[in-house]
Amino acid sequence: MTYWTNPQCVGYLPQIFLEDDPRTAQEQANTNYAHGGGWVSFMNRGFQLAGSADKGFYLTYPNDPQMPELSRTTFHNQLLVMFMHSWVGIIEADGTLSDIARMN
Repeated sequence: MTYWTNPQCVGYLPQIFLEDDPRTAQEQANTNYAHGGGWVSFMNRGFQLAGSADKGFYLTYPNDPQMPELSRTTFHNQLLVMFMHSWVGIIEADGTLSDIARMN
């Protein structure tokens, strides 16, 4: 189980992403969130990451309001971040967004 900074915002995500499971977040979501469609990547569809680890991240999409970070957890060597509207981002140690999916 993963431990999130704002657990009331993340629903069942702590049971979907298991730190002791060596698989990637995407692979675990495909198995443990299959009833919700698994991990469906929205990378390269216009989403951009802004902000920083110390001040908080937010997600942007053209012509939409910014979506602030609601909660985060360290997962293997990455950050999993829950944004408004059920978007979950995978952020690398250097602060880049490596993948994004909607998990509602």
